[in-house]
Amino acid sequence: RKYARLFQLTDGDRDCYISRSEYMGVFARSGLGQSMVAQICELVGAEPAGRLTFGKFVGAMHLINWSLAGRPLPLALPPDLLNYISSLGAASAASPADLASQGSSRSASRSRGGSSSRSPSRGRDRDVPSARDIRKYARLFRREDPNRHGQLPIGTMRALAGRSGLGGFQLSQIFGLAGISGRDSAGFPEFVAVMHLIRCARSPQRPPLPASLPSDLAECMSSLRQAPLVADLASRGSSRSASRSRSPTPRGVARDVPSERDCRKYARLFQLTDGDRDCYISRSEYMGVFARSGLGQSMVAQICELVGAEPAGRLTFGKFVGAMHLINWSLAGRPLPLALPPDLLNYISSLGAASAASPADLASQGSSRSASRSRGGSSSRSPSRGRDRDVPSARDIRKYARLFRREDPNRHGQLPIGTMRALAGRSGLGGFQLSQIFGLAGISGRDSAGFPEFVAVMHLIRCARSPQRPPLPASLPSDLAECMSSLRQAPLVADLASRGSSRSASRSRSPTPRGVARDVPSERDCRKYARLF
Repeated sequence: RKYARLFQLTDGDRDCYISRSEYMGVFARSGLGQSMVAQICELVGAEPAGRLTFGKFVGAMHLINWSLAGRPLPLALPPDLLNYISSLGAASAASPADLASQGSSRSASRSRGGSSSRSPSRGRDRDVPSARDIRKYARLFRREDPNRHGQLPIGTMRALAGRSGLGGFQLSQIFGLAGISGRDSAGFPEFVAVMHLIRCARSPQRPPLPASLPSDLAECMSSLRQAPLVADLASRGSSRSASRSRSPTPRGVARDVPSERDCRKYARLFQLTDGDRDCYISRSEYMGVFARSGLGQSMVAQICELVGAEPAGRLTFGKFVGAMHLINWSLAGRPLPLALPPDLLNYISSLGAASAASPADLASQGSSRSASRSRGGSSSRSPSRGRDRDVPSARDIRKYARLFRREDPNRHGQLPIGTMRALAGRSGLGGFQLSQIFGLAGISGRDSAGFPEFVAVMHLIRCARSPQRPPLPASLPSDLAECMSSLRQAPLVADLASRGSSRSASRSRSPTPRGVARDVPSERDCRKYARLF
């Protein structure tokens, strides 16, 4: 039914056939390569003119899901799938339109011409962005333009667009439609057009991108050039983001001096880093903390010079707070000053006064769980949950087992290092830290890694990402090494993955887990393909 709805959306002339350009646009959104898509079309047997019937479209969509689940494509269509495709072309079979209207989903309701509980425009793709969308885009634009230039560099636009998961060709097509190909920067109207076209391209029930910018969207861009300022648009509405945009110091924009809450947060981080409690942290200690910000070494060195590190390279608590504030200042897009602003200089000096509260006192203030732990009190969570542990908990190991099993569909018990690096890359850590983590886990230079090493890497990444964690150790901690040894004698990964009471564990126990292709499409899949057809 799902495939039927997709088929209906793609088959504009309702002749129960979709052309090559139409179905290739749909299949391209799967992320599979052109050669694999061509192999799938050959398997289902496209018509001589390159067209696909509804049955063959359903078969192709099913093989795409099959490939995405990690199963290799067959050399020929399995008999069950071949019979299923033939049954959809029989004279007695339901038409795509009939299948698309079945079921209880909102898509089925729209195919029947009925109304859903949502507003007519919400929940489906519109030709132009709604007023709510424009306000949302204004807030995003304002966050990426902290200096209020009214223009975003194309590099920033590409980085934002890259998070959508679309391919480079589609993004280039979108930038061309918005009229910013070859330009160095773009204004708010072009930003809105790019965001809206990306939304349309990501929708599974949307035809391919148009050859030229739709007239309605072009008119919307023109109207935005005479619209109120971006700041005014960003502050409208009733959402929390709009409320922050109306505040005197919006979230994500650095203040001239740290807030009380920031100071308490920095005090807790200082306490964790200052192991000997002498109210100084050494160069190796604070450089490990500053490196997690993602700023380059030259900028970090400039910040240390601005706050004035001690002759031996040490930092007092006040100077540590100043350095952390300047790091957040840089991350918010503000250029570093040539000298410390007077307000910040006075603030740092006040933290070093004899009457000032100590880092330990500041760390214990506030109502957060971190402050509660600094006071030695208990929080509503269990003692181990919510903080970093020296070894992963049983719950963590089950979670890592489910992730390992999902990335190892053929059940080899080993993951290629390329897959490991791709997973680790999602953490946002730098290449140096990831190389250090892989070295600690003992898999540098290897082609693959087993489940114990996978657990060690995931746990070390979690530790490195925590803002309240000291730098990575020089060698693998003995507790973590013992945990890896015990995992080599532990039950199979599949057994670990199926334990627990979470939905993921429930799917791991299911005879047909989510993400694993069935031999034939389900009724719901068929309705979806019919709607697309």
